Amino acid sequence: MKKVVNFLAAFAFIGLSGSANAQITVIDSGTTDSLAWILTSDSVLTISGDNTMPNYFHHNPPWYTYRNAITTIVIDSGVTSIGGAAFAFCENLKSVIIPNSVTSIGFWAFYTCSNLTFVTIPNSVISIDWATFGGCSNLTSVIIGNSVASIGEYAFNGCSDLKSIVIYATTPPVLANAAFYGMPIDVLIFIPCGTLNSYSNDVGWSYFSNFIEQSDRTFYSASICQGGTYSDANFSNLTRTGTYYVTLANSTNCDSIVCLTLTEYPYVPITQISDSIRIGDTCHFNGKLLTEEGVYYDTLQTIFGCDSIIELTLKISNVGIINYELGSMNYIVYPNPTTGKITVESYKVYKVESVEVYDVVGRKYNVGAKHVLPDDEIVIDISHLANGLYFLKIDGKMVKIAKQ
Repeated sequence: MKKVVNFLAAFAFIGLSGSANAQITVIDSGTTDSLAWILTSDSVLTISGDNTMPNYFHHNPPWYTYRNAITTIVIDSGVTSIGGAAFAFCENLKSVIIPNSVTSIGFWAFYTCSNLTFVTIPNSVISIDWATFGGCSNLTSVIIGNSVASIGEYAFNGCSDLKSIVIYATTPPVLANAAFYGMPIDVLIFIPCGTLNSYSNDVGWSYFSNFIEQSDRTFYSASICQGGTYSDANFSNLTRTGTYYVTLANSTNCDSIVCLTLTEYPYVPITQISDSIRIGDTCHFNGKLLTEEGVYYDTLQTIFGCDSIIELTLKISNVGIINYELGSMNYIVYPNPTTGKITVESYKVYKVESVEVYDVVGRKYNVGAKHVLPDDEIVIDISHLANGLYFLKIDGKMVKIAKQ
């Protein structure tokens, strides 16, 4: 009998948080139209995919139940819009990372996110809709990219604590009625060098009195794996997710700003597991059929590119039934890799109740799992899925499989 042991210790998202013993686990995940979302136990909501985000004005987004648990939102590159009311009422949200692929931010997108303190709107964004950041009462600074052409009604209404706005558009964006309603007249407005007349004479922007001209404007982003550091010509020894900027003086007296958005992605260190096989049996691990005792390693790359290592200690036994180190669960999965069908076979007294299939970004697939009697087998067919890495969720535990 061939035994398949392919553990994904982290479902490609588990990492460390504060303590070497604190694992980051998946709270919930799913899809919204053609985008995928996942919420992890470190209170990070990640949205990924290559399309627009729907509006949620007439229905709640799928993560709405967890809105008070979300402190960080990471929108991956490829997402092209932020839907209306997408993150409204996430009152504990402290930071959001918006990629340079987003072109529009919808109405009420961050409405009453009262713990959000800063936001960087990248150069790709063209429009900010009405009441987008309304009620963000602790927002202190906003950076607006050079492509923003319009800012909607009440977009920043209620942002009474806002101290500075850095804007890189050489043509003043059109401000709709009350776009900055309730804002102090003397809030610092940093604008491109040579645009003072344009802003101070604009019908909307002329409300403000404290303009400071900037010159060079540079946005860029970078990422590190957890525990790493980031340094370049402008910044040194950065270790945490955040938006960093440095002001550089030049000979024209128009200061320039360099802005870096840094993302720290989690990783899993060595995860130790153990298993046993009977004499004459084989164990499939890291693409190999193992027949001898020893310590074996498999390197797994998360979707963020931060590797983790699985260490398997394999023992040979000629007594009893083979067990996974998964409590009282007893089953085998074969063949792996597969070209189509996968069998999950129960043995001993354990009986597998459910099998689900997910891809590396957490999307669940309908595979039509079927029970086959009398051998307590569940057969699933993934022949319609693209070749690549998938994960079986077997009664709540994860097993890595390959489709080829």
